[in-house]
Amino acid sequence: MTTVLTAAEVHPTAADGEAGARGHAGNGVEVGARVGHRAHRTPSRRERRRDPAASCTFRPVPKVSNDELIAAAVAVLNPHLVGDRLFGDVAAALVTDIGTQFVGVCIDTGSGTGFCAEHAAIAAMITAGEYRIARIVAVWRDEHDVLYVLPPCGRCREFIRQVDDGNIDTEVVLGRERSAALADLLPEHEWPAPLGGGD
Repeated sequence: MTTVLTAAEVHPTAADGEAGARGHAGNGVEVGARVGHRAHRTPSRRERRRDPAASCTFRPVPKVSNDELIAAAVAVLNPHLVGDRLFGDVAAALVTDIGTQFVGVCIDTGSGTGFCAEHAAIAAMITAGEYRIARIVAVWRDEHDVLYVLPPCGRCREFIRQVDDGNIDTEVVLGRERSAALADLLPEHEWPAPLGGGD
């Protein structure tokens, strides 16, 4: 189910628009800046390989509301037509387990070489050395300027999961008052048991 939001419900102000142009999230937080201090260090990949449990429990993070995360994504919506392809018409925002925000937009190129907005935001996160996603949202605005929250496609759901084992608990924002754990959107995600003689 896609959630429709009116302009009154998600209201990036003029200041928010200027902030987005400067590379800031709509809530006035610089994209990629720390929302809270680094109270806990994220385990390295080597540490996670030695101790898989290190990837399975989220640490407390500063609470970012659905509206704030939606506004951060809205701030970077900037559709641009290249030939018959539209770039940047879907935007995503995420917050990591230590409170860092990252944003990204989709790129629609031919022959399946483009990628979703969630991929772009996650790539920015990984470039900064983080892997754990606490919350994520994607938004799209139609030709009538109506804003929608989009659930991630199946490829994005699997992509989020594979970035870090703990991301199966990522909270996916589905609307102003709705969200779901990735595990609920990606059933039967665990590796299956081998077939027995009677299976």
